[in-house]
Amino acid sequence: MRKHYLFLSYEGQSISQATVRDNLAVCGKVARIKGKRVSPHTFQHTAALFYILNGGDPFSLQKTFKRSSIGLAS
Repeated sequence: MRKHYLFLSYEGQSISQATVRDNLAVCGKVARIKGKRVSPHTFQHTAALFYILNGGDPFSLQKTFKRSSIGLAS
């Protein structure tokens, strides 16, 4: 099964989770975001929160994010 990646290197290869995390941290600094963590987890948590606030079903959210529990804090 071929994997499809959202973020690729200049060579078209997948990039590591650490690279994504580091690049997001740099973006946060460039944007002068202070007092808030800029990370993949923060983006995922924010997306889940907005999904629920806009009437999304917690169980479909759980399936979408492939979580074993429906808690947003995990």
